[in-house]
Amino acid sequence: MTFSAEDFAKALEQQDYQFSRGSVVTGKVETHESDGAYVDIGGKSAAFLPAKEAFIESEMTLEEVVPIGLERKFLIVRDQDANGQMVISIRALEIKAVWEKLRERQENGDVLEVTISGSNKGGVTAEVTGLRAFYS
Repeated sequence: MTFSAEDFAKALEQQDYQFSRGSVVTGKVETHESDGAYVDIGGKSAAFLPAKEAFIESEMTLEEVVPIGLERKFLIVRDQDANGQMVISIRALEIKAVWEKLRERQENGDVLEVTISGSNKGGVTAEVTGLRAFYS
């Protein structure tokens, strides 16, 4: 049995490539730009990963964090524009994971050791795994 270009086009039409904000997708980094990277997530055009959405905190460069050819999960943070391009984030996925770990630690009654980074009349602030924390 042969599979023609027409058969292929029909098969593609049957696939649902609708991506929406909040969805986790797998993609492969294609190119780097000065302000971010383009990632193939299987949509009509490559998704854009802004440099500020590549990590919570890092001393590394964008090219080190997401090298070309890297395949990983991303979170869609902005729906498709008129050209079918959407904005994705690693940072948002990492923040979500950190919150889950912190919730688990709270449920377990764990004590966190942090360095106080500031204070006001209501309490103190600190950084916990890249997130700003407040304690009163």
